[in-house]
Amino acid sequence: MAVTAYSKKCTSCGGNRWEYLKDQKLWRCLYCGAQVERKEEYDGLYTIKNVARQVVLDCAYRKLDQADHNLTECLKMSADYAGTLVASICYKLIAVVSPEQLPGQDKRALLGQLKRDYQTLEQTCGKLGDDETELYASFDSSDAWAALAAVFDTIGDTQRRDYLLTLTQPEQIYSKHTNQSLLRMSLRQGRRELADAILRNRENLDLHAACLTVMQEAPDDQDKAGWLESLIDAGSLGENDGALAEQYLSGSDRPETKARVAAALCRAGQRLDVELVLREAVGNCELPVLQAVLTSLFTRRLYDPEIEQILTFAAAQPDPDRTRAILEIVSGSGQFVSLNLRQIQMFLFNRNWSAEQRLAILEQLRTFHTADKVWESAVGSYLNHGADAPEQRQRLLDGLLAVNPGVSAKDFEQYVLSCVADGQGKCDRIASLLALPSMPIGFFRELPGKYLQTGRDDAQVRPLVFRQLLDCGLSVDGALLLSYVCRSADTDDSKAELLQLAMRNGTVFRSDAASYYLETCPEQFSMQIFSCLFRDNSTISPKALENYVLRCPDVPSSKPRNAGILAERMQVPFGSSRCAVRHLGHSLGCSLAQAYLLTTADDVNLAGAMLSAMTQRGTKLNTDLISDGVSKRFGKYLQENKNGLSAQATQLAQQYRLFSKFF
Repeated sequence: MAVTAYSKKCTSCGGNRWEYLKDQKLWRCLYCGAQVERKEEYDGLYTIKNVARQVVLDCAYRKLDQADHNLTECLKMSADYAGTLVASICYKLIAVVSPEQLPGQDKRALLGQLKRDYQTLEQTCGKLGDDETELYASFDSSDAWAALAAVFDTIGDTQRRDYLLTLTQPEQIYSKHTNQSLLRMSLRQGRRELADAILRNRENLDLHAACLTVMQEAPDDQDKAGWLESLIDAGSLGENDGALAEQYLSGSDRPETKARVAAALCRAGQRLDVELVLREAVGNCELPVLQAVLTSLFTRRLYDPEIEQILTFAAAQPDPDRTRAILEIVSGSGQFVSLNLRQIQMFLFNRNWSAEQRLAILEQLRTFHTADKVWESAVGSYLNHGADAPEQRQRLLDGLLAVNPGVSAKDFEQYVLSCVADGQGKCDRIASLLALPSMPIGFFRELPGKYLQTGRDDAQVRPLVFRQLLDCGLSVDGALLLSYVCRSADTDDSKAELLQLAMRNGTVFRSDAASYYLETCPEQFSMQIFSCLFRDNSTISPKALENYVLRCPDVPSSKPRNAGILAERMQVPFGSSRCAVRHLGHSLGCSLAQAYLLTTADDVNLAGAMLSAMTQRGTKLNTDLISDGVSKRFGKYLQENKNGLSAQATQLAQQYRLFSKFF
């Protein structure tokens, strides 16, 4: 290593710039190449120069008591000598920054003395002249040069610091204290080569202090991860340093750096917070780095919550290849892993992955220890709550059921009643599930009825699903089905088909089913539906007959005969049963025949046929009625309200000669 310095003029060319060749102990002129040998006259072992050198060395090794003694000897010989001033500056500065070495010292007083000594050095020697450079060269110890470099760096004297660093050979520094000071300085100034050389001098380095220094002070560049890996692998951290390691991982270094450090920490036996490692070190790192860190985590036995954190991390990966790599590491770790339902759901419900990718991952999960019932519950949970597109759902469910052929009866019932994700494809899914060998079909006898009451499918899907349930051999309570038929917006053909299918499956209707149908929805009357409900034992209420006669649309050629058949079930003459209607603002209590004449919208021919059927069975038209609480003859009511009657009612009244002057 060569040292460049300005000195006195060369006797050959007059130049004033010299290069010191330390190995040859020669000064060479940079202009003409003339060489001058450095000569020192031996003045005994205990000369002031040697004592000053010893003070610096004592300070380098933090032997401050000896340094204090030797500095006193220097002061006795010459207080103004450059070596004495340098030794004094070195001693006082290190005493200030290492107060534990000299307890009881007045730190403020030492600082004042330090400033005066440095001012004296500046006044005596100027800016690093010949005498001072020769003094430093005579110390001939990297420990001394490095200690002084750190001292002048602290003072802010960059010229002396840089000169002393050119003399220093880091591999020959034997003081751990000095190495530590020089390491801090090199990191602070970005001298990577110097820091690297110090860290390679491992036998003379406080590894623990160096590791913490690099963690806290080294910039996050290309060297930091390697330095920390080397220090940690060398055993720089102990069992009680976990908090310091986690503090580093929580810092601002890049994830790539943290990942390499985390792997080294795990290899060294540090028990790190797994969640912290996953969040800070491996979140977005490359796959090989991720694998290295996770593999290192499993160098010790992990607890169940820690494994769950790794599984949660794996399930959150947008790239399924990363997830599969993580699961492969967990599976290959040799640790016992038993999955619960929530853990399987994390992977099953990840919509960032396709159905095929999820099936491949779930197949990997089967290598872990998991009860069959857990898998069955997982399939059921996806069946009811999976929000993928229908095609994705179909592929995923088919794949799941191919490996785990079964869902619980509870999950199946919930699917039928609540899930709307499959649209019209729900029918096929119901059929495939009910066809499973493990499905207890007898358990679902009440399911069609529950579906009619609480099913959430839209109007287009509901009849299809209900029909599918019936096609699978299930039956439904007649009262529930009748209620559905009366309030449903399905077509008449669809309702009639459901009724017929239900009856073939054993559904039985009450004797008043046809009557209930007429009472409930006369305006939507369908003879097709009514025929399905009307039986030999059917009973008909007065209200049902009233609705059919007054309000139900039917084929004109059949309505009189059908009405008569219904009246026979009441065992009263057709048309004589009492009913209540509103007419021209009046509340009337009258016979069915009278109400029909006043309110019917049927054409004249049908109306005449209906009244004829009634009168032929003994019903009289001109009997008393109650109008707004007052009893009067029907003819009188007609006469009083003649101007308000419809043309049809007027024509029928005239036909039956009801407008009479005599009441």
